[in-house]
Parts: sequence; C-alpha cells; structure tokens
Amino acid sequence: MKLSDTRILLGLIVTVSIFQIGCNGSNPPVDSLEVQVEIKAQWDDSGSETIDPDSITPEFHLLWDQSIPMGGYVHRTHPDSQAVLKSINDLLKRARLTTDYGGGESSLKCLGITNSISSVDCNSAMLRGFFNGNSSRLDQGIKYVIEGLISGTFRGAALVSDLIATTDDVIGAAALLPYFKNPAIRAYYNSGKIDIALIGIRMDYWGVNMGSCQTTPGHLGCEFDDFQNRYRPLDNVVQRPIYVLIMGRRSEGKTREGNSVTDMASEFAKSITSQGLEIKHEALTQGPLGGQARFLWHPYAPTGFQNVGLTAEGYYCKDNESHRLVGGFMDGGLSIIEIEMHGSLETITASMDRDNAQQVDLELNCRSLREKLREDQLEVCYDSQNKLVGSVEYQGQGEWAEWSSDLHVSNKTPGLAQFLNGIRPSHYEVIIEPAPPLNECAGDS
Repeated sequence: MKLSDTRILLGLIVTVSIFQIGCNGSNPPVDSLEVQVEIKAQWDDSGSETIDPDSITPEFHLLWDQSIPMGGYVHRTHPDSQAVLKSINDLLKRARLTTDYGGGESSLKCLGITNSISSVDCNSAMLRGFFNGNSSRLDQGIKYVIEGLISGTFRGAALVSDLIATTDDVIGAAALLPYFKNPAIRAYYNSGKIDIALIGIRMDYWGVNMGSCQTTPGHLGCEFDDFQNRYRPLDNVVQRPIYVLIMGRRSEGKTREGNSVTDMASEFAKSITSQGLEIKHEALTQGPLGGQARFLWHPYAPTGFQNVGLTAEGYYCKDNESHRLVGGFMDGGLSIIEIEMHGSLETITASMDRDNAQQVDLELNCRSLREKLREDQLEVCYDSQNKLVGSVEYQGQGEWAEWSSDLHVSNKTPGLAQFLNGIRPSHYEVIIEPAPPLNECAGDS
C-alpha cells in the first residue's frame, strides 16, 4: 500500500504472548490492561540518492528573522527587555560550542533575513531597530540553509523566527513545508545524514508601532494578522511563540538519538528553560512520541459477565468458544492502516476495526489453545509467540497541540501541526514486549 508523503506510516510490531486460560478465578478481572511500549522511528530512504560533497566547510550559520513584527518581543520604553532575545542569541552560540559544530576550526557566521539575506554582527544588541525588515523571506532563509547543508557550504545552521510565512495559498509555518518535503533534502534526513530539531519558546510580546498603532502612546503596540493582512492593536501583553530551528550534518559515528543537532538543541533548551520560560522541544528526525507509546487491551464487551476477559496477568477463557479482545493506542493521533498476525500458533487472529482506525480486534480460539496447552505446555510457552504486524499513521500534534492553530491566535502559530507532521519520520516500529504472559508459563520463565 502506498501512502502520500503527508501521511506518516508507523510500522507496528507487537509481540503477543499467549495469555492465561485459567478458569479458577484466582486473579480478579480488570476492565483493561495498559502496556507501555517502545517506539522507534524508521525512515523510507528509497527515494532520491544523496551525493556527498568532496569537502564540508566547518562553519555554523546563525540566522535571525529581522522582520518588523519580531521587534514586538522588545519593550517599547524599556530597552533592557531585549534581554531574552539576547539570551537566545548568546545561549545558542554557547550550545554550539558543546557540539561538533563548535570545536576545532569551526567558525560562526551570523545573518539576517529581510527581503534578502545579509551578514549581521553576531553580538547584535537585539534592540527594536535590529528588526527593521518590511518583509521577511523566510522561504529564502530555509532554502539557503537546505542548499548550504547539501552542498557542504556549512555543517550546521540555526534559524530564529516566529515561523510565520505567507504564500498565495498558505499562511504560517506550513508555508515552509514544501522545502522540507523536497526529495533532495528528504533523502538526506531519511538516510540519517542531516538532522533537524525545533525548540519553541513563549515569551512576552508587546507589539510594534505600525499600522493603527503608529502613533499610539504607551508600551503596547500592534501585532500583525496575516489572515487579515493588517496590524491589530493589542489589549494586553501576550505570550507569543518564537522558534529556533536547528539543522545540521551528522558526524561520523553519531546516531539519530545522539548527534550534534539533538545535543545542541537539548543544551539550548535546558539553558533557556532555566530562565522560567515555557518551551517545547522535539528532535524532528527522531519522532514525536518520546520513545514510548501506550497501548490498551480490553474485552470486546467491557461490562457484565465475561467469557473472555483480562486479569493483571493476561487473558482468561471460561468456555471453548471464540471470543474477542480489543487493543489500541491511547494516543489519538495514531491510526492503524493494516494489521495481520504472524506466528505458528493458530489460535489468535487479528483484524482491523473498520469503524475505528485506532482499534485492533483479536479473535481468540479458546478451544484450540486449551488443546495445545494439554498437548505441550512448554512448546506453547516458549516456541509459539506470535507477532502482530501492521502499518499505523501518525497525524497527531502531541505536546504541540496548544501551540498550533488554523487561524490567527496570539499565543499560537498557524500551520505548526502540518509543518511538524510533514518533517517527521516516514514510519515507526513499535514493540510491545513483554506482552501479558500466560500464567501457566510464569513459573517456568
């Protein structure tokens, strides 16, 4: 089955051990059984080939969005309020030094993005006057970073911006997504040669003196509404997001879990959090679920008398008929696309629930399993573990749900969810192990 690039497939491998068939009621029934599972990002690297340059310049480029609305993070009458922006600048430079991007002969180059890209002082004061661009070609900034990493012009880069870009059809972060979905760059982070991380920071925003706020007295100004293409007066100080997008080439011997991009992002996130700011942080080329997912089993009819049900140790049957257990991910962003059972024990079959894309049905043949237990308990316990194999789509927002919107909201970013899901891994591998064991095997394990 072929899915579009906007759908993120999750390869699911669930080790399903044989559950208890006891009928003595020694273990009290439970309504459901939650399992914590390991989740690993996988990548489809079957697309465009990567061509490595003969050499890679040991430089790191730091880019600042210099559009006028960015100046609203600086208080109008108290210049010291730019301290947070200055901290972002300083802490990024410091975090770089803790990685391969800052050692040896590596150098730093700083640039600003307005209607073009030009060099700026790496120690700029971050006053309102620094943010003087009537327009900000974030699309060209992203293109600059991607082309520079592919060509080897520099080894890594960080972009500081509100990620609000505009095209004819899209407003917000999603307008930048076509550059990340281009087969040329996707081949590099699919194959593990380029890593990407995003840090979001909510901070005080006082607005700017533009539009209807051009002559307004006081410390509050306007914020720009891209959807209405006008400046809107602020009634109060708002907590507006600003983002740091870090991209870079992976050094030899590094992994998806440990590389200069994720190390730099983690160091920066830790440092900026110490200032009491609300942040979110994700290594986009690892995946959004933090290495774990929650999976829940429960009887098909979860109330009343159960001929098949669950205890804290596994499942039980009280007759020789076939019965159903239901399993599913507790994260609402995960949808099961395909599912089937693999293994030698023909007592459990699996199917998708066509009415609920988050649910798996297990059909339990209690008679067959009882017979196999009588024939050879050890074989059932040790040689007949089955695997539930499937494909699952992730289109959730996870911890970023309160940061993304479809319209103009002061403390959210339009299109952020689409942006994140367009960069994340092509699929994941999930292993539920150990699954609820067969009680009659517990004493031998």
